[in-house]
Amino acid sequence: MGVQGINQAVISGRLWKTFQRYGFLGMLKLLRNIVLSKCIPPNVRLIRYLYYFRGKSFIQLGKGFTSGVGLRLDAFGSNSNQIVFGKNIELGDYVHIAHSTQLPLGAMS
Repeated sequence: MGVQGINQAVISGRLWKTFQRYGFLGMLKLLRNIVLSKCIPPNVRLIRYLYYFRGKSFIQLGKGFTSGVGLRLDAFGSNSNQIVFGKNIELGDYVHIAHSTQLPLGAMS
């Protein structure tokens, strides 16, 4: 088996494991979440639907940002970048963060 055949087997093996874990409808939801995530800022990894951002212009998501279902971010006030997420931040399901002054979370470099 050549290198290309091995790579295809690895990719198809990962896809099968993901399918077994999520099922058909779960895979469709995951695909929808990935597509919608790329419409927010392109540097995020995955934001699961349903999500709610209030004060979106005051929220900065870092590269590799991932969240579970039901994310809610509220930024109040008038300062720019009030809620700032660093690289590779992962939030669980139903997280609510509200802040009115600058709130840096995670590594910024």
